[in-house]
Amino acid sequence: MATMAAGRDKLPSRLIAYACALLFLGLAPLATAQESEVPTCDDSRSASLREEARRAVQKRQYEQAAVQFRQAFEACPQQSALLLELSEAQAHGRHFPEAIRTAQQFLDGQPGSVPGRLALANAYFMAQRFDEARQQAVLVLEAAPAQPAALKLRGNIEYLVGDFDRAEDTFISLLDKYPGDEEAPYMLGRI
Repeated sequence: MATMAAGRDKLPSRLIAYACALLFLGLAPLATAQESEVPTCDDSRSASLREEARRAVQKRQYEQAAVQFRQAFEACPQQSALLLELSEAQAHGRHFPEAIRTAQQFLDGQPGSVPGRLALANAYFMAQRFDEARQQAVLVLEAAPAQPAALKLRGNIEYLVGDFDRAEDTFISLLDKYPGDEEAPYMLGRI
């Protein structure tokens, strides 16, 4: 009797596991119902707004660009990379808390993202929050040791906080990895 009761207790968990597998594979009728609950994506509107926003960035109209990037993201939330462009526009528009929150929002969904981590580092850097910017740059370099933007950012931070020896080492490392880099010789000349 106890064996039958134990078997019955396992039955619902096995059914749930089976149902979950069917849902995952898209073979269960509930999968169709669940898909309809996912917000639809207006790709054409989102793409149009993104292009308008990029033109605004080229014209240095960062407020307008931020509004359009936000609208593009709202039209198609699945395109989370729009958050990185939005964060950049917000930072250039000197809306640093918003830029940091937006980059963090992106990272909440993709914590291991190198571009996301770099966007957050840049937002901190532009807000002159150098300790946080350096921490993010270090995380980027741990994931991608030769990432040129992170190396430049770390070198610039080291220079700005007066750690000239480290800045010099960072820019020399950058030149070793990317001999054609134009910023490294300039910064080495300033140190």
